[in-house]
Amino acid sequence: MNRFLLITKVQLLNVFKQSNKKKKMLNLGSYTIGAIVMFGVGIYYSALLFSSVPPEAYAAIPLFMAYMVTFLVFVMGISTSRGMLFGFKDLDLLKAMPFTEREIVFSKITVFTLTEYAYAGAFYLPVIVFFGIKAGMGWLFYVLALVGYTTLPLFPIALSSLIGMGLEKISAGRKHSDLIRNVVGVVFFVIIYAGSMYASFQNGAGAASGFLSLNVYFEKVLFLATWYMKGAISNNVLLVLASMAVSIIIYVLFIYTYSGTVMRINAKANQGYHVTNFKVKTVKQNTVFKALFLKEKDRFFKNFLYVFNTAFGMILLAGGSIYLMFNRNLILNGLSEILQGDTNLLKIISQILIIGIIFFGQMTCTTSSSISLEGKSLWIMKSLPITVKQIFWSKILLNVVVIVIPSSISLFMLGLTFSFGLLYYLMGLLFIIASSFGISMFGLLMNLLFPKLEYENEQEVIKQSLAAFLGVMVPMMAGMGMMVFFFTCMDQFPYLFELILLAYIIIDVIQYLLLMKQGTKKFEALI
Repeated sequence: MNRFLLITKVQLLNVFKQSNKKKKMLNLGSYTIGAIVMFGVGIYYSALLFSSVPPEAYAAIPLFMAYMVTFLVFVMGISTSRGMLFGFKDLDLLKAMPFTEREIVFSKITVFTLTEYAYAGAFYLPVIVFFGIKAGMGWLFYVLALVGYTTLPLFPIALSSLIGMGLEKISAGRKHSDLIRNVVGVVFFVIIYAGSMYASFQNGAGAASGFLSLNVYFEKVLFLATWYMKGAISNNVLLVLASMAVSIIIYVLFIYTYSGTVMRINAKANQGYHVTNFKVKTVKQNTVFKALFLKEKDRFFKNFLYVFNTAFGMILLAGGSIYLMFNRNLILNGLSEILQGDTNLLKIISQILIIGIIFFGQMTCTTSSSISLEGKSLWIMKSLPITVKQIFWSKILLNVVVIVIPSSISLFMLGLTFSFGLLYYLMGLLFIIASSFGISMFGLLMNLLFPKLEYENEQEVIKQSLAAFLGVMVPMMAGMGMMVFFFTCMDQFPYLFELILLAYIIIDVIQYLLLMKQGTKKFEALI
């Protein structure tokens, strides 16, 4: 037991501790900000849901939010588990030390579980407090709700880890293993989200109170969450304990049957296809910049976690574009009612859809992690006969390509569906290019300001670093603000769309100057 606690402590320190005090505070700050954001989201949705239903329906809200927490832990746990449980860099070191395989895997799973608890708890705690106050619940409800929560994430954690293991198992040691893993993973998530959206539309969940009808479906599948919350609301201690007992049994069985397989998959994945099938081949000579760009491309597309967390906006954009192509009247009728028969309806729809494409593009930022992912090998890149400008532009260009290609396809699809004129095709393409360069340079600046070159696995950089958080959240909030501003002021300013485009171009120029001057100095100072 002492050895298990020791190795778990070391794993936690690897996640939170850095080599100096400044980096340590930045790392802790990224986790703290993430938890605060989840807490704020929990408060917002709690207030929204409780204001949308009558008092007699209050009990449905904590049930629904318990289902949402379970679902979110499951979905996000798939990518997180694969980042924390597979491909960890200290595999050889840990195997050489006097720890059993089970202790090594248990420590990894423990750290993963604690991470999921923190974010899910920050989101769910406001729901418990809101409901307790609104419904006038006694002290026993709070005790049962808080104690029962300790086991609520266990089942989705176990299930998501098994799915993550399955994705690794079908690809480990195979040729094009990264491509297989990424394709299967993305398809899996698309199926999950498509099913969720379909259920929402079918049950009218677009309205604030539409979640009530979804509870009927969730109750059948997520019965442990149902037992837990119904037991807490009705002060049924036995029902809460039953939920906890089943969750603990499932979790214990999972970790005891999981350890050996995890170590075998990690060993096979670390060995790789090219080690066991080594061949000498002639390769084409590339220019310096092309070689840098191909390196960035390979790093991105070979890492499912990187693809999923930085390019998920493009997946949502593709799905939304396809949906709107088959539901054209949904937009036409909705905006026609809002605009009350405005003669410029198609022009306004063109502008709104282009701004929507830009919004999803601003959720896509690979550059906020790209320098940190160089890790301790950054000195090798800095010692090569290449310029800082070439390094920066190779990283920027990857993100631009990831945004521009799907966004341009969506622009073309929506343009055909809603009869964009040639002018809006050209302006839309210019808007996409300007915004893609802007988000790419912003993410790179954030990564230079808050680098994280020391880490145990890449998940710490891609999902949990302050630069990655700011690189996604700031542009996403700016995109939401832009959409609200456009809807609010488009009647007052006839050329508002063009002014926003001009503002993007000006911001790009400012960011470029900052990147070439201050950014270069920051990069040269990194060690």
